[in-house]
Amino acid sequence: MGLLDPESSTLNNYEDQDSERHNLYIRIWELLKLVKYEEAEQILDEHLLLEPFAGEAILSWTELKICQGEFKQASDRVLPLMRVFPQDPYYNLAAALFIMDTSQGSAQDFEDFEISLHAIADSLDELPELCADVLAKVAFIATVRGMWSFGMFYFLEAIKAAEEELNLLEPTTLTLLSETNEASLDLYLKSLEPLDGRRVFGYSFEDVSLELLVQTICIFLIAYQDAGIPEAWPLPALLALRHPETKEGWSNLAPLFSRFCFNWPPIQLNDGEPQLPWSVN
Repeated sequence: MGLLDPESSTLNNYEDQDSERHNLYIRIWELLKLVKYEEAEQILDEHLLLEPFAGEAILSWTELKICQGEFKQASDRVLPLMRVFPQDPYYNLAAALFIMDTSQGSAQDFEDFEISLHAIADSLDELPELCADVLAKVAFIATVRGMWSFGMFYFLEAIKAAEEELNLLEPTTLTLLSETNEASLDLYLKSLEPLDGRRVFGYSFEDVSLELLVQTICIFLIAYQDAGIPEAWPLPALLALRHPETKEGWSNLAPLFSRFCFNWPPIQLNDGEPQLPWSVN
């Protein structure tokens, strides 16, 4: 998987294990972080030519325009769409994102942003077919902006929604969501305060407990590998780079997971050594 280097915004030489699992939003987000605006714009122009009102494309296009500083163009397109289609979660998410990223970033701005994201998540009761995808985007957008407690709560909600979709095809129970893990997940969510306020880029995580980082990486990888949530991919790799022990252990996370993550992932033993059912390489 292309792994972004948070210090230089270039790609490290990590093998792309499954690029087809990237959705449009994450594909564009990675291009924007690499300042490949022209490539991102070309991809979005092609999508919007075929589907001018496609929600994910509009959301991705809004991110692009914000990065380019073209705020009027973004508002002229997004805000009218939100007014005409007030129930569309993608348009509402794009509008909330635009308002937040063009604000002063005060505590009140973040509080208002959180209220908007909560409202978008609550509206999905009427749109079950979009639930997992929109919850994942709410979680991702919040988390990369340093809203870890909020974002990780919604990543877990996205995993639950994705599991419900998987159950329609084949009965599935993710170990993470079993009753035996309810208490450990509640404890984890209450422990996230040391991460709050730290954006993925530009902040150190070396003073954060190894346990908290490993548990967070574990949830991201379960979301990506087992629940099929594309928005979960960039974050564990980026987070792992921020601490020497997770960076060193990236090629084999099973020992760290078996040490800190209860029985969240289904760890297996191979010749007495812990092993995950999937690889991050």
